[in-house]
Amino acid sequence: MLYPIVIVLVLLNVCSGLFKRDPYIFRPCIFMTALFAVFDGLKAAGINTGFINSALEAYMPLYSIGFGWIVPCIAGIVLGFIWKACAAK
Repeated sequence: MLYPIVIVLVLLNVCSGLFKRDPYIFRPCIFMTALFAVFDGLKAAGINTGFINSALEAYMPLYSIGFGWIVPCIAGIVLGFIWKACAAK
């Protein structure tokens, strides 16, 4: 469960020139990654979450191979840019 969050933190800091360590970008990205990393971690631990697990298997790209957090991470970055644009007005 922790490795996706660590990977995203490292990548965001490596790309800090692009994002300028902006909390509008970091917060939604980390939140979305952590939310889906929990379910990825539960699946990796062999804990069946029932309907949630089967829904994520069916609709979330890369979830079946343990990378279900990548699309939410990218979505979090996009949401962060939208949030930043709305806050600037």
